Amino acid sequence: MSRPVRTSASSKAAEAKNDAYFLKSRVEELEAEVAALKKRLDDLRKAKNTTVHKKQKEYVTTSMTEHRSSNDPKVSDLQQKMDDLNLQHTKEMEELKRSHQESLRKMKKTSPSPTSCNHEEEIASLKQQNKSLQSDNEELRLFNEELKKENGDLREKFEELFSELSIKEAQWCEKEEQLNLKMKLQWGEKYREWMEVTEKKIADLQAANDLLRSYMKHPDGT
Repeated sequence: MSRPVRTSASSKAAEAKNDAYFLKSRVEELEAEVAALKKRLDDLRKAKNTTVHKKQKEYVTTSMTEHRSSNDPKVSDLQQKMDDLNLQHTKEMEELKRSHQESLRKMKKTSPSPTSCNHEEEIASLKQQNKSLQSDNEELRLFNEELKKENGDLREKFEELFSELSIKEAQWCEKEEQLNLKMKLQWGEKYREWMEVTEKKIADLQAANDLLRSYMKHPDGT
């Protein structure tokens, strides 16, 4: 069974995962930065409100004697401090805005665009690949089960044939021994018969030879 190579898909999946991780990390950094900026802004507002409230209280207290202290150096110094505080607050607000805009600009510049991410298409592709892999895995599992069953059948058949062969081999050995014994017996019997015939022939020849000798000694028959 052939299996398609999905190196490109795996690479795209890894890139998408890295992009998602980068975006998540960047968002967490921006959230932390925004939280710090908000805290700084709240601190500035609290400081301003506290200062303004304190100065207003001082103004109310001294309003009755303002005509006598309009040229008082303390009042002028207080007014200068309030102006400086307002200016500092304005500058810090502008700095916070610039910092926030710069962070957004960097995020847009470094983060992949939605069109280039294609997360939905990539996720759909990964799901399809996962479905295909599951299908291939199921086919492999079934094929493996079939191989196991076939292997079991072959092993059983082999054991059966081996048992039959062992029995036949034992029977053949027994028959061979019987045949050898029979041949030995037959050869022994034939040898005995041959010896008997040979001995009889020798005896007959010996008798004929004796008869001829007797004739030669007594040719007249006396």
